[in-house]
Amino acid sequence: MNQPSILVLDDGELGHVHRVLWELGMDAVRVQGDQIGRSVPAPRDLLISAGRRTLGAMPDLYVPEGAVHPPQWICVHNQDYLPMRQRLRDMGVHYLVQSGVDEESLRRFLIQLLRSGADQRGELRLPLGGEIRYRTEGSMGLGGLVEFSADGCRIHTREAFEPNARIVVVLPPSLGGGNELELPGIAVREVERARDGGEDLYETAIQFEALDEATLERVRSIYRGERIGSRITPLAGPPEEVDAGSPEEADREEELEEASGDRRVEARHAYDRPVQLLGCGPVGGDPVLGCDLSLSGVRLTGCPDLEVGTQVTVALYGAAREEPVVLDATVSRSIGDGEVGLAFALLPADRRQSIEKLLRAQPLVDELQQPSPEAGRTIVAELFPA
Repeated sequence: MNQPSILVLDDGELGHVHRVLWELGMDAVRVQGDQIGRSVPAPRDLLISAGRRTLGAMPDLYVPEGAVHPPQWICVHNQDYLPMRQRLRDMGVHYLVQSGVDEESLRRFLIQLLRSGADQRGELRLPLGGEIRYRTEGSMGLGGLVEFSADGCRIHTREAFEPNARIVVVLPPSLGGGNELELPGIAVREVERARDGGEDLYETAIQFEALDEATLERVRSIYRGERIGSRITPLAGPPEEVDAGSPEEADREEELEEASGDRRVEARHAYDRPVQLLGCGPVGGDPVLGCDLSLSGVRLTGCPDLEVGTQVTVALYGAAREEPVVLDATVSRSIGDGEVGLAFALLPADRRQSIEKLLRAQPLVDELQQPSPEAGRTIVAELFPA
């Protein structure tokens, strides 16, 4: 077996995980049942194993010669109790994921891990999911917990909040350690996410503030994976790199630098169509040319110099006489010679469908074909930075 980016080991339970990986276009291999054998090469980045396989018949994993680091390890299980968590820690598992976690939370988690790789530098945001309550000066309401970290969270609601609005997020007893947990904070960023049932659904980032020591310790215990019932639980930190000063590590750093620290996890398609950029000064409505396109962004040529972080509105064109797809985006890379990379803002459902329609009309870059997700052993097309 060649060393893939992701290796999934199970006895038939992880079809939903495999489907999410396939939809994301990740380089993954799934091996099931009797095909697993006694010893397998470890993947480059991520190992995902079913709970029964992990605790009962896990093969020996070896890191091939020349590998920079061991992979991160996720165990997907339908049980959760403290002795089992400790056993998984002792085995070297980094994350416990409940088998019933919703696919959107699982998708967010996998994207975050694969973007950062094993040398993750930023603080991990746990996509815990579930219902929360909130209070503001003028209202109370229900919402959903999208992500959670030691210093803040992201929630979605049907109510829009002004920047710097004060919000108290109330976690349910299942997350708060048997009692509700009130977390005061400030709205630091707000993005309209989608239309749902004819209403706007908003996603807001909250930064916690003025937490007393007892509350702060409860927050940290959730983040450290010490509360039973969380859908995604960190058991250990990311694995250490092997010989950080080695040539292999230098090669990996160069690869990450070329990718601007944001490993693309969406399949790229050729896209040689005219594009219009708006809201970026002298560019005005002058057309430029697209190079390739994915659900997360687009690469363009023929642009004036644009600084990384510039906010723009981009109009993407499909077939003749079709209305363009208009999206908000941020300049994520400025390559020079008129070439830039744009990262799309979070796509509402209707915009995502429009981009998917554009992609269906374009070939995959390098014409890599995606196999059926139902195949027992699947290699998903390996992606390269734009």
